[in-house]
Amino acid sequence: MATKLNISRELAYDLIHAEGFPLTKLGRIVRIPVDKLEKWLEKRTGEHYA
Repeated sequence: MATKLNISRELAYDLIHAEGFPLTKLGRIVRIPVDKLEKWLEKRTGEHYA
C-alpha cells in the first residue's frame, strides 16, 4: 500500500488505524483489498485511483 500510494511506511501504518479503513485481519496479518482501498481513497479525495 505504501508503494502504491507513494507514502512512507509509517504513514501507511497510521492509515490502517483510521476509522473505516478497509482492511482484513487474519491473525496478525493485515490484508488491504485494492478495490476497497481505491474506493476509500476516492470517497475522501474525489480522485480516481487505479
